[in-house]
Amino acid sequence: MKKILVFLLLSSFSLSHANEESFEEFYKNEPPNQALAQRPSIPKILAPPPLSEISSNTLELKWTAVETATAYALQLSADPIFFNLIVNETLYKGTSYTVKDVKLEPHKNYYWRVAALKEDNQPGTIKSLFNRSSFSIK
Repeated sequence: MKKILVFLLLSSFSLSHANEESFEEFYKNEPPNQALAQRPSIPKILAPPPLSEISSNTLELKWTAVETATAYALQLSADPIFFNLIVNETLYKGTSYTVKDVKLEPHKNYYWRVAALKEDNQPGTIKSLFNRSSFSIK
């Protein structure tokens, strides 16, 4: 039992040490670019205003531009935890999305959220946090 434990400890030390060498080797010639480690800013919701009652099945979702964004992630759902997505889009142009060809039921709440993407960033910092809002259909 002790031999197995010692073997596991040595193995994990060897693996972690190997990973450190790989990391150091990776950045040996070039320091990491701090700009690629910064998440993009969170876009602000412009329209429709939160908790709006919309009288049409066609509506436009709008948000502010984020200077460093290369795209935006947009999601629309009928549940506040976004488990079942009605719309799940990556938008490379503009700061709005027209919801059409989707049957939105009257007297029901809908939730949407948008995040800025900076796709050339390091993994883990590609997407801003989501900004979210909701509306209902009259």
